[in-house]
Amino acid sequence: MPPFAYKAMGRSARALGRYETAEFWFRRARRAEPDDPAAVAGLAISLADLGLVGEARDLLEKVADSTRDSSVYWMASAYVHESAGEPLAAVLDYDAALARDPDDPKASKARQLALQALLRSDTLSLD
Repeated sequence: MPPFAYKAMGRSARALGRYETAEFWFRRARRAEPDDPAAVAGLAISLADLGLVGEARDLLEKVADSTRDSSVYWMASAYVHESAGEPLAAVLDYDAALARDPDDPKASKARQLALQALLRSDTLSLD
């Protein structure tokens, strides 16, 4: 099966809420193309969905610099931060994604939602 099919299977499984199955397919995609930003992002997001935020962070920390230059990488990193309840870090990562792809409507919307979460959180204190 070609690598793009693994990623498609992972996206489909995730959309159905089958996070363990999504993880399986994104791991297959990573084995086929270790530095593919979409495979890295899909796996990191699937791990976060499973509550494995630490493993998702480790994955993102160990990828090649070329992968970090992708807006997809920064979107995944922001999602992991959101999953960990870190809205400020998520906003910063959405900013990094938008710096790489300023016209990405998903990144713009996600940044807006992360800002709202930040304003509702205890992260910002007037004390």
